[in-house]
Amino acid sequence: LGDLEVADLNRSLIQDFANSMLSTYAVNSISDTLKVLRVALYYYIDKYAEGAKNPVRKIKLPKKKRKLKTFTAQEAEDIISSFRVHWMRDAALLSYLTGMRRGEVLGLQFEDIDFSNNYITVRHALSGYDNTFVLKEPKNGEERIVYFGQRVKDMLLNRCAISPGPYVFSGADGSSWINPNRVTGNMINACKRLGIEQRGFHCFRHTHATLAIANGADIKVVSQRLGHSSVALTLDLYYHPKYETQRDVVAMFEPPAA
Repeated sequence: LGDLEVADLNRSLIQDFANSMLSTYAVNSISDTLKVLRVALYYYIDKYAEGAKNPVRKIKLPKKKRKLKTFTAQEAEDIISSFRVHWMRDAALLSYLTGMRRGEVLGLQFEDIDFSNNYITVRHALSGYDNTFVLKEPKNGEERIVYFGQRVKDMLLNRCAISPGPYVFSGADGSSWINPNRVTGNMINACKRLGIEQRGFHCFRHTHATLAIANGADIKVVSQRLGHSSVALTLDLYYHPKYETQRDVVAMFEPPAA
């Protein structure tokens, strides 16, 4: 849209633009983009075109959902084992076994870990742009408790022993954060080495949720672990019953066999 004159923008063009984003971006990201565009155009209208209608006003978010990409359990384990730097191996393991987001993993501090009761309080997420990084609230603005098992505990205790600063994952001096772009580069290299379809770090989170639900975990518990704003979001993203299970519903209404 940046190559167009403002006067050439119309509802149909912007709707097509929003629809085209779906091949690359999540619906929430498209919504945020449209909000920015709507505010920008209201500013323009107020200053240069008083009385004009904002073409973003009634744009509908695309309804088609992208299929989430996940690893198989074996792929996840293989990729984690293949990382050549220890911090990356540990970060991936943490995301895979807890469902934490990349920013939450990289922003984790030792004071957020309760080793006696085996849980993490997710209070922050590392966010960065143009090599400037800050700790922000988690995505939905609320802290949450995420329990972990022995495998994660052993890893976190080891990092506690070797890390010189307050952060679980940090630079050599212990006071600087790890650039999230390094995570992306490591994922690309690992997938190439193993001949696995290219997928991002976030797929460890998707894999955690998918495997948990497939193995009978309560959907509300999974939603709490992921930090979703509602159980409905978790259901929409991860719960996909097989069509064959409809037969079980049909059987409920059949008369008992003679």
